[in-house]
Amino acid sequence: RGMDTVPAWVSTRRLGEDNSVDNLHHRGFTFPGAQEGMTFSTGDLDLDPNEGTAHRFLLCQLGIGRAFVVDDPSEQASLPDGYDSLYLALSTSLDNDAPDIGSAYRHDYTVMDPNQVLPMYLVQFFIDSDGRNSELDFGAAGRPDDFALSSVDKLYDRYDFFDPILYTPVSVRDKMVGTHSTGEYAQHKLIGIGDAYESAVSESMKVDPLIAARQEEIKSQLRAVDAKLRDVNRNSAAVEEKIYKALQEALFRLQDITQGKMSALLAEEVELRRQLQYLDFMESYLDVQRETSSQVDFLHSWKCHVQLRGDAVRMPLRTPHILSQISADLDLAGSVQVLPRSAMRSSSGAMGQMPPTHNNNNNNNNNNNNNN
Repeated sequence: RGMDTVPAWVSTRRLGEDNSVDNLHHRGFTFPGAQEGMTFSTGDLDLDPNEGTAHRFLLCQLGIGRAFVVDDPSEQASLPDGYDSLYLALSTSLDNDAPDIGSAYRHDYTVMDPNQVLPMYLVQFFIDSDGRNSELDFGAAGRPDDFALSSVDKLYDRYDFFDPILYTPVSVRDKMVGTHSTGEYAQHKLIGIGDAYESAVSESMKVDPLIAARQEEIKSQLRAVDAKLRDVNRNSAAVEEKIYKALQEALFRLQDITQGKMSALLAEEVELRRQLQYLDFMESYLDVQRETSSQVDFLHSWKCHVQLRGDAVRMPLRTPHILSQISADLDLAGSVQVLPRSAMRSSSGAMGQMPPTHNNNNNNNNNNNNNN
C-alpha cells in the first residue's frame, strides 16, 4: 500500500499461543482483539536480564505508515483518522540528531492491523556473559567448531581469493573442483581476498553523497517542522488571548484545531528524526564491522550495506507535502469562531453566525446573544 516500513523485533516470549512460530509460518499474526494491537521495536533489542541468556526474536517487516505520537498507548483506544500506527514517545529520546556509536537507537510502535506485520526470520542467540559458551536452550548442535576439519581441508576451504564480478569469496577448492573450476566462472579474473578487503574498507570509508544529501534534507525539514511548530504555537497563543476576551466557549474549538496541526507536525518530526537516527545508526554499525569483522564477513556485510544504503534513500520525503497542508492561519472572526483565515475570507457573508456548539441550549443562547 505504499506505507513506510521498518524492520522490527518482537520476543517470542511475548507472543501468545495464537502466535506460535508454527502458526506465524502458516498464516501470519493474529492480534488479541479489536483495537488492542501489538507493540514492536525497531533498532536495539530490549533484553530482559531476568529471562536468562537464551533468546528468540522474530524479525518482521512492520508497516508504520504515519505514526500518531502517544505517551501511553493504553490511553489511546483507537487510531485517529489519517494515521496507521501509534508511536510510543517514551521509547527513546529523539532529541539527539547525531547519536554516538553505541548510543540507543530504539523506537516502539503499536499497530492495530495484523496485515501491517510480515514475519521474516526467527533469530535465536544466547549471551555469553561469562565466556564459557553456555548453550542453554539451543544446544551445541550446528556450531561451526563442532565439525573438526583437517589441516588439508582447512587449506582447501580457506577463502584466499575473491571474484569481483560475482562479489563473492573463492576458496582453493572452488578453483580446483568447485564453482570456479570450469565454465564461465573459471574465466573470471580473481583477486586476493586481502586486496578485496582493503578495497572494500577504503570504499566504505568514503562519504556517500546520497546519504549525506538525505541527511541534510532531513535536517532542513526538521528545521522547517520546528519553525512551523513555533508559528502554530504563537498563532495559537494570539488567538487564545482574543478568545478569552470574547467568549470562553470558543477556546475548545481552537484547541482542537491546534492539536490536530501539532499532532501532524509532531508525527512528521518523529519520523524525520527516526530516519536521521537510522542513517547514523546504519553507518555507525559499519564502523563496528570494519573493526571487528573478518575479511570475508566484512565483504558480505559491505555488500548488504551498499544495498541498504540504496533502500534508505529511495523513498522521497513526504514532509514538504505535509507542511504544505498545515498553516498557522487561525484568527478571530466576528463572533467567537476559530477558523483558518482562508475559510474566513470565503465565508465572509456568514460572519455573524456561530458554529454548532456542544448542545442545542448553547446554540439558542448564542442566537439570542447575536440578535441582541
